[in-house]
This record gives sequence, structure tokens and C-alpha cells, in this order.
Amino acid sequence: MPPSSALRRFFVCPSHRAFTLVELLAVIAIIAILAALLIPVAGAMRKKARETRCLSNLKNAGMAFFNYQAENRDRFPPACERSTGSWRAFDTLLGYTDATAELLHCPLDEIPRVRSLRPRSYAMNDPLWQRESWPGVSLNDMDNPSRTILLSEWFVDGNTTGSESYCDLGNPGTFAHANGTAGNVLWYDGHVSQLSSASHDTNQQYYNFR
Repeated sequence: MPPSSALRRFFVCPSHRAFTLVELLAVIAIIAILAALLIPVAGAMRKKARETRCLSNLKNAGMAFFNYQAENRDRFPPACERSTGSWRAFDTLLGYTDATAELLHCPLDEIPRVRSLRPRSYAMNDPLWQRESWPGVSLNDMDNPSRTILLSEWFVDGNTTGSESYCDLGNPGTFAHANGTAGNVLWYDGHVSQLSSASHDTNQQYYNFR
């Protein structure tokens, strides 16, 4: 017995209309537009994440300094041995934090470093940390801790004013954020901020101690 027309309408699947070429091109165009909008946003988000990591590393390095200070008669570690470039303070500080040497590298820093000196992105305020044969500086020695640099992302050449603030021994430098116009700074009181190169007064912020 042949099925009724109602049953035929119920069991027979409706036909599917294929996409036309124009519709496919429209979909492709929409996807391309969305990709063009999202890719720059994703890139900016990745850069922001790296900037946040750089600040976090600097803050954690500061905590290591203060942990060392608390266990060493309120003194900070000496900076470096100029004849060898040994950063005794940085090597010592890694024992006061759970982080590895990656703590001392900013993800935005892509400047090749001398392997023997380790890929550090930060420079110490060397006059304040003293040499390895001298006692470290006390926080009580500071006239203005909130405006005295402890660590900076800047490295300078040996003939630059204030070069004693650094122990780079020719290690490539001048790493900075914002297209080279600013850099992160850890101040002696423990806070971190970004300092523009235009407002970077070496004599005031590196040699500011009694």
C-alpha cells in the first residue's frame, strides 16, 4: 500500500541548498576582517603580559634584596667585582628567592648578552652597593630612598656620567621600554615605576646618599 502524501512529506528529508560563490566569498571576507582586527589586539596583549612580567621580576628581585638585608645586619650585598664582572650580589640574591636566574631577565629584552656574564636585563646602582671588599650600604644611609635607584633596566657605557652605577664591562645595553624612551626602575624603598629617559637625572638618582 503506497504511503500517503502526508507520510511522504514526513519521512522525506528536505533538500539542502548549497552556498553560492558569492556567499562563500562573503564569509571569507568576514573572517579576514576579524583576523585583521584580532591579531594586533593579541599582539598588544602579549606585549602587555611581557611588560607585567618585567615589573613582577623587578619587584621579586627587590624582595630578595630586602630578605638579604633582614638577615645581614640591615646591610645590602655588594654590587660586583669590576676586574672580573662577577655579580656577587645577584648570584647571592637568587638564594633569597624561589625563582631562578630568569628572575633577572625581562621578556621584552632581546639584546644579545655576553654569555659569561649571564643574560641579565637589570643593572645595580653600584655606588650604593659598594665593592665586594666593602660592607654593604644600609637603608639608614639613604637621604631619599623613594627617589634613589636600586635596580634599573638601563646599562650605560664606561664613558657615560654615572657609569659607576653599573658593572656591565662592555655588555651590550641601553635596553628600555616604549621604543627606547623609558625603562622600569626599582627604587630603594621597594616600589617600582617606569621612568622616562627625558626625566632620568643620573646624578640625582644614583648618587643620592650621605
